[in-house]
Amino acid sequence: NRDNNNTAVHFTCLYTHQKTQKRKRWSDGKLTLRPNNLRASLYPANPPPGSTSSHTPLDEVELTPMQCESLRNQHENEVEM
Repeated sequence: NRDNNNTAVHFTCLYTHQKTQKRKRWSDGKLTLRPNNLRASLYPANPPPGSTSSHTPLDEVELTPMQCESLRNQHENEVEM
Protein backbone atom coordinates (compact mmCIF):
# COMPACT_ATOMS: atom_id res chain seq x y z
CA ASN A 1 0.00 0.00 0.00
CA ARG A 2 2.21 2.82 -1.20
CA ASP A 3 -0.17 4.72 -3.45
CA ASN A 4 -1.20 7.14 -0.69
CA ASN A 5 1.27 8.89 1.63
CA ASN A 6 -1.16 8.56 4.57
CA THR A 7 -1.69 4.81 4.19
CA ALA A 8 -0.16 2.58 6.88
CA VAL A 9 2.70 0.45 5.55
CA HIS A 10 3.58 -2.93 7.10
CA PHE A 11 7.03 -4.56 7.12
CA THR A 12 8.27 -7.88 8.45
CA CYS A 13 11.32 -7.42 10.65
CA LEU A 14 13.62 -8.85 13.29
CA TYR A 15 13.90 -7.28 16.74
CA THR A 16 15.74 -7.89 20.00
CA HIS A 17 15.35 -6.68 23.56
CA GLN A 18 19.04 -7.51 24.19
CA LYS A 19 20.67 -4.40 22.73
CA THR A 20 23.82 -4.47 24.88
CA GLN A 21 24.54 -8.21 24.92
CA LYS A 22 27.15 -9.70 22.64
CA ARG A 23 24.96 -12.65 21.58
CA LYS A 24 21.50 -11.35 20.88
CA ARG A 25 18.33 -13.42 20.56
CA TRP A 26 16.28 -12.17 17.61
CA SER A 27 12.51 -12.51 17.19
CA ASP A 28 10.22 -12.08 14.20
CA GLY A 29 8.14 -8.93 14.24
CA LYS A 30 5.90 -6.63 12.25
CA LEU A 31 6.66 -2.95 11.90
CA THR A 32 3.72 -0.70 11.09
CA LEU A 33 4.55 2.73 9.72
CA ARG A 34 1.86 5.39 10.00
CA PRO A 35 3.12 8.38 8.01
CA ASN A 36 0.12 10.59 8.84
CA ASN A 37 1.24 10.79 12.50
CA LEU A 38 4.96 10.02 11.92
CA ARG A 39 4.95 6.88 14.10
CA ALA A 40 6.36 3.39 13.74
CA SER A 41 4.96 0.60 15.93
CA LEU A 42 6.54 -2.80 16.55
CA TYR A 43 4.33 -5.88 17.04
CA PRO A 44 5.25 -9.55 17.55
CA ALA A 45 4.87 -11.57 14.34
CA ASN A 46 3.50 -14.63 16.11
CA PRO A 47 1.79 -13.65 19.38
CA PRO A 48 0.77 -16.50 21.68
CA PRO A 49 -2.82 -17.73 21.12
CA GLY A 50 -5.35 -15.76 23.15
CA SER A 51 -2.95 -12.89 23.90
CA THR A 52 -3.75 -9.27 23.16
CA SER A 53 -0.17 -8.53 22.07
CA SER A 54 -1.19 -8.55 18.42
CA HIS A 55 -3.10 -5.32 19.14
CA THR A 56 -0.72 -3.80 21.71
CA PRO A 57 2.65 -2.63 20.33
CA LEU A 58 5.87 -3.85 21.92
CA ASP A 59 7.36 -0.43 21.26
CA GLU A 60 6.66 2.78 19.35
CA VAL A 61 8.85 5.57 18.08
CA GLU A 62 8.20 8.99 16.56
CA LEU A 63 9.93 9.60 13.25
CA THR A 64 10.94 12.66 11.31
CA PRO A 65 9.27 13.15 7.93
CA MET A 66 12.62 12.24 6.28
CA GLN A 67 12.87 8.96 8.25
CA CYS A 68 9.28 8.12 7.33
CA GLU A 69 9.93 8.67 3.65
CA SER A 70 13.20 6.67 3.77
CA LEU A 71 11.42 3.71 5.37
CA ARG A 72 8.50 3.89 2.93
CA ASN A 73 10.92 3.85 -0.01
CA GLN A 74 13.07 1.17 1.68
CA HIS A 75 16.20 3.35 1.65
CA GLU A 76 16.56 2.88 5.40
CA ASN A 77 16.49 -0.56 6.97
CA GLU A 78 17.14 0.08 10.66
CA VAL A 79 15.00 1.76 13.31
CA GLU A 80 16.23 2.31 16.88
CA MET A 81 13.39 2.09 19.39
